[in-house]
Amino acid sequence: MIPSLPLNKILAALVCISLVAIAALNQYHYITSPDPLVQARSRLFSFSRGDRYFARLQSWYYFAQKGDWSTAAKLESDLYSPDLFVYKSQSQPSEIRKSLTYLTSKNALTVEECLTIARYYLLLNDRPQAAKYVSLAYDQDPVRPDIAKFYLQLSQ
Repeated sequence: MIPSLPLNKILAALVCISLVAIAALNQYHYITSPDPLVQARSRLFSFSRGDRYFARLQSWYYFAQKGDWSTAAKLESDLYSPDLFVYKSQSQPSEIRKSLTYLTSKNALTVEECLTIARYYLLLNDRPQAAKYVSLAYDQDPVRPDIAKFYLQLSQ
């Protein structure tokens, strides 16, 4: 004779098995997902403090690359500022404008400065100004193949 289990124990066992299956599927999704934000968020729950910090840093980079600086700013309080300084100085629109103001106020611009200004204008989606500074760089050094290629791409 098979002993009969009470219905509530059977239901509790089914609920437990279902929860374990859902957790396993969720973990599988995090591991196999190609989305960098999902992968960074899965690392936020690591036991390693370094993994958690790296996950926060990757989340910050994700939002900064997407141009969502307000969300990235919310993550900055948990991050070490030198880790962010270089990227912010070269990618954040307000920092780019400061650099542009400084560089364009110079009287004589070198080829590298002209290319830097052009890159900054491209980051700000100002293609005509970028073309102007690439043209200045091309006039100064028409032999360099990288400048010639850049000049031809922006001229089209």
